[in-house]
Amino acid sequence: MIQYIFGLPVYIGSFENPTRVIDEVEYCRNNVKPKRKTKIVEELGGVQDEDEGILFDLRSYINETKYINSEIEKHTKKLLKELNIEKLNLTTKICRDEKCISLECSDIWFNIYNKGDHTSEHWHFSDPSDEIFCGPSEPMFSFNYMAKYKPETDAGFYFSNPSPMHTFYSEIEENVPQFKRNIKLNIKEGQIVMFPSCFTHFVERHIVDNQRMTLSGNLYRVT
Repeated sequence: MIQYIFGLPVYIGSFENPTRVIDEVEYCRNNVKPKRKTKIVEELGGVQDEDEGILFDLRSYINETKYINSEIEKHTKKLLKELNIEKLNLTTKICRDEKCISLECSDIWFNIYNKGDHTSEHWHFSDPSDEIFCGPSEPMFSFNYMAKYKPETDAGFYFSNPSPMHTFYSEIEENVPQFKRNIKLNIKEGQIVMFPSCFTHFVERHIVDNQRMTLSGNLYRVT
């Protein structure tokens, strides 16, 4: 289902079998060494902090995540259908060739948030000073799947207002939500959100003991 946040389209849908997602990711977790967010965060225009959680790069595990890949493909088609976009094909392949068989090309990763972790505000575009900024090689849409998430207690996912806000707008933002600086996404465990890659977002600090787990990635226009 499409909703509009600060005027931008945001799609939310549900995976049919969340348990299979966990099973596939757990297999990958047991076969890959965890690392802190470094290069990927920098590539996506974010700011590297010491407590931004653990990241597992899943691009080498496309053969072990077949269910995840099929669900992403299904919801990508639903996103485009609800936006009434017919002549556009999207892929998680960075090379933009949906037939590519390289194990290094699928732009998907998995995040684990322990107590105290967060993700700084960022988008999935390159730096504006980069020559590829807003160009064909940039992703068009990004996604975040809530693998393990308790909305009542876990750190929330927020979209940032792309417009500058007057300091006094905060006094009337309850009457006019468009004046809010950030909006928390209403999403549940087992659901995926897809949004324009230019939309800045962040995850607030996780302050409870249980782990928060998400699957993220980017969608590129097929060449």
